[in-house]
Amino acid sequence: KNRTPKKFGSEFQLYLIEGTMDEVSDQHSYRFNVEDDPKTFDEAMKYQDVAIWKEAINDEMDSIIGNNTWVLADLPPDGCEDNILE
Repeated sequence: KNRTPKKFGSEFQLYLIEGTMDEVSDQHSYRFNVEDDPKTFDEAMKYQDVAIWKEAINDEMDSIIGNNTWVLADLPPDGCEDNILE
């Protein structure tokens, strides 16, 4: 019988921690105090490391435009609310 290896998904991470109980406890506490990644642009602009997030956003936009995924266009002079399909 062929067995299929278990897949844990792209978000799965495994850590091997070595050290005394105090060292492990300190590492464990630190892991839960680390900020989560921002979910929105506004959140990213409020982070302490905002320069890193700005660089990442610019790199992503350059990649998207360079791959012709999006084409930048000017908004119509009268706005865009009338152009939304109902």
